[in-house]
Amino acid sequence: MKKRVFLSIVLLCLILVPTVISICVKSMQDANLRYQNNQIAKAAKSISLVDDGREDIIEELSNKYYSYYRVSYIDPQGNVIYDSDVKDVSTLTNHSDREEFKEALEKGEGKARRLSQTMGEELIYHAIKLKNGDILRLSYKMRSLKGVLSDSIIQLVFLAFGVIILCALVAGAIANYIIKPLNKLEGNFDKPIEGYNELAPFWQKISSQKHALEQKNDESAIRSKQFEEIVQNMREGLILLNEKMHIVSFNSSVENLLYFDNNVKEGQHVFVVCRNRDFLDSMKKLESTKEAINFVIELEGKFISCHASPVKTKNKVTGYVLLLVDISEEHSLEKARREFSSNVSHELKTPLTTISGYAEIIENGLAKNKDIPEFAGRIHNEAKRLVVLIEDIMRLSRLDEGEKDLVREEVDVYTLCTDIVNRFKDIAQESNVTLNVNGSTAYVYGVRPTLSEMFTNLIDNAIKYNVPNGSVYVDVKTEDNKVNVSVKDTGVGIPAKHHKRIFERFYRVDKSHSKATGGTGLGLSIVKNGAALHNAKIDLVSAPNKGTSITITFNGDTQI
Repeated sequence: MKKRVFLSIVLLCLILVPTVISICVKSMQDANLRYQNNQIAKAAKSISLVDDGREDIIEELSNKYYSYYRVSYIDPQGNVIYDSDVKDVSTLTNHSDREEFKEALEKGEGKARRLSQTMGEELIYHAIKLKNGDILRLSYKMRSLKGVLSDSIIQLVFLAFGVIILCALVAGAIANYIIKPLNKLEGNFDKPIEGYNELAPFWQKISSQKHALEQKNDESAIRSKQFEEIVQNMREGLILLNEKMHIVSFNSSVENLLYFDNNVKEGQHVFVVCRNRDFLDSMKKLESTKEAINFVIELEGKFISCHASPVKTKNKVTGYVLLLVDISEEHSLEKARREFSSNVSHELKTPLTTISGYAEIIENGLAKNKDIPEFAGRIHNEAKRLVVLIEDIMRLSRLDEGEKDLVREEVDVYTLCTDIVNRFKDIAQESNVTLNVNGSTAYVYGVRPTLSEMFTNLIDNAIKYNVPNGSVYVDVKTEDNKVNVSVKDTGVGIPAKHHKRIFERFYRVDKSHSKATGGTGLGLSIVKNGAALHNAKIDLVSAPNKGTSITITFNGDTQI
């Protein structure tokens, strides 16, 4: 602003200085012209008062009083009889065509001005008609405006230069004086500027707008920070691309989902984000079709659902948005659901096929009378197996739904396990397996039927998969404010490769052995879901021919 004020004042001076000088010179010349016109008129009139003959008049004209002017005495025909500047008047041309001469003959007095461009002079003529009819003409040479300026050009240049320097100094001082109060503001518009009271309303408006703008900026900064925090902490991955498919921004979840390293930077092409073929093909399709697409990619056993959509402004694509969601769990659940459906169908079909086969033999009279009781027994056993299977499926279904309607209560798991062991004593004796219960009273706040099913399945499996003369140890104890229920056997054990899957539904390590023992393949799944219902943790320790130990740990929120 200071520079603009300074330049404005200097420019004004550059315009005004020559203008003022020209006006002054012109005014002085006009004043001088008026003065000379008056003097010539007076001299001409004084001469015209001489009422003598031509000789007396010419003698009067030779008086020094008139030597300052050029005096010409002309007869009515325009011939010059006398000229103060020319001795031989015969060399002069006839003046009858001169403007001032003709005007004097006609009106008694005539005036004229003639400019000499080459000499830079202006000639002023004043003619008077005398009583005898002759014409008396006086003339005076005066420098023209152009001549005056050319004669004084050096002085005028120095004068103008000096005035301009002075104006520049004054302009700088004025600019500093004007800007000084403004420089003191330093962004503070709450106080009016000293010496600028006229700007008070304007200043109040600026102050009000400044505060409003600061408030909007603060709100915008807060919203921007909140948005950034939300985007950076969201589980889903978010990638923003420009119209050329170059990365504008991405959140931290993208790195975890797509496993790319720190070399991926903003401004790079989206192809560097992931080298998966399905991802690359989908990005090419998005760029070519400019339409939203959904696709799923698999990376290192993880399934990622991707939704890619163009951002359009006035039907023109200005960028793209990619949303990445980890659906590995959903994919696993869907896979487990399909496997469960398939397994359920198979498990239900097997006993039903057996039942149907024996019933058909009996119905068609193909069975001997002595075989009918045996066939009926097999039908009954398969029906019982089918009932057990259906009951287990229903239990799992209730556990999947969370058993919200079931009543929780204080349960002494030591007494519960003791009762279950007592129920299995006959079965264990038939299998030549010894049952042992150790521990003391330990209460858990839970669903009694579910806890009973969990421990029943663990003890049942420990007996079924044991070896002759084997043992089963059930240990209940409280440790570090937690209740631990451990079921350990000396049976065949489980190879390490099966540890992660034995709690899956219908999963069997040895299918032939499971079928022989009448297992449904759902026992450990019930244990797993029951533990989840009680926020309990399951630990498995097992090895082939070294037995199996399964420990369920109930945390403080379930312990009483």
